[in-house]
Amino acid sequence: MTAARRAVVVGGSLAGATAVDELRAQGWDGSITLVGDEPRPAYARPPLSKGVLKDTEAADSVLLPATGEAEVLLGVTATGLDLDARRVRVTDGGSHPYDLAYDKLVIATGARARPLGHPGERVLRTLDDALRLRTELARAESLLVLGGGFLGMEIASAGTELGLSVTVVDVRQPLVSSLGPYWPRCSRRPPGSGGYGWWWHRTG
Repeated sequence: MTAARRAVVVGGSLAGATAVDELRAQGWDGSITLVGDEPRPAYARPPLSKGVLKDTEAADSVLLPATGEAEVLLGVTATGLDLDARRVRVTDGGSHPYDLAYDKLVIATGARARPLGHPGERVLRTLDDALRLRTELARAESLLVLGGGFLGMEIASAGTELGLSVTVVDVRQPLVSSLGPYWPRCSRRPPGSGGYGWWWHRTG
């Protein structure tokens, strides 16, 4: 008798949910286990730095449709991988980690912010991050954003719309590598005019 086949998808956000749907679309008829370290079901992340942060979009509006035909483990963290034994070590915060055997494995965890260790710093990656930052921005007067990529500039834009004095710090002009030098010249404005102030360090 052939043993039942299992695919394990590590990562409970949009990429993980899409991987589950794609496995089914390609004919995978075995079981699928989706492992997500957050207690929430899958949700879209782009609105977190836009409507959710500005409180113009409800938190539950970012939730994605339920993933069908998959066992979903929420609040479970993958902590190890044994490629030879084809097992993923997971834990739900209890004292006894356990292994998930797999025939197929998809790692869809995405990237994580790299904190600097300052007690007042905040990162924006999860819905809980966005909700906490939204509360703090509502009583803040200024905002310092480290990182001038798309996410950093979206946060800066939200802060400006909320009436904060915003400064963006990066090693280069924000978005110049993606959009060219014209946009930074247009978006930077004198203090008090509603634009951003920024500093960057040029090397070489």
